[in-house]
Amino acid sequence: MTGDDLHTQVRAFADNLTSTLRAVLGDTDEELRATQLEADRFLVETVSPAGFALTRSGGERFLRLRVKLRCGWDSQRVYPRVDRSEIHLVPDTGDTQPLIRYEYDARTSSSIPSAHLQIHTDDPRIGDALRLAGDRTKRSRRRAKGADERHYETSSLHLPLGGTRFRPALEDVLQMAVEEFGVDAADGWQAHLEDGREAWRRTQTRAVVRDAAEEAAGLLRHLGYTVDPPPGGPPDDRLDRLREP
Repeated sequence: MTGDDLHTQVRAFADNLTSTLRAVLGDTDEELRATQLEADRFLVETVSPAGFALTRSGGERFLRLRVKLRCGWDSQRVYPRVDRSEIHLVPDTGDTQPLIRYEYDARTSSSIPSAHLQIHTDDPRIGDALRLAGDRTKRSRRRAKGADERHYETSSLHLPLGGTRFRPALEDVLQMAVEEFGVDAADGWQAHLEDGREAWRRTQTRAVVRDAAEEAAGLLRHLGYTVDPPPGGPPDDRLDRLREP
């Protein structure tokens, strides 16, 4: 596969996400665009740095949704893969600090979950608990030393979200915004999100099968399928994916 093939697929990916966002949020000029960074690297992000406007009560803007995805080839160089993603909910006040951050980075260190949630709030109880941090790990030792007050902020916590394979999709964040914040949504919004979520989970199911093919084959045999191993034997499990935080 060539870089042109990847660009075509990434553009289609960006267009599909834009269609989902418009189907849920209603008519908007905002869209996601695909920009080439390197030969096999593309950035998908909202055209406006401010992102999609989210409204309430029939049109009053109060939140914004910012999306940024870095894409490349999967390990087989067949399908595009998201290597990093940022999905931020931001107040529509000119404040660039997000309220909630859903983020994913395939290259993150083992001390930070690859898929994680960060919440920007000021609950003093969390800060107090962080000030009592033990010294079991490098990250907790930094807190215990008290070198930086930012280490006691709630937003410094990286709450795990299922790793590479089981992380939330954009559709999950959109549904949370509608259900929890009462964001205005177009008629039929749930069906559009369910369609997108189903497509995402089917893709992830295929990826998980590649991670542990013999587990999948064993289950299929249990269900009555006939499954034979390949001539060279079953592939090795992707332990990096199965064991990552």
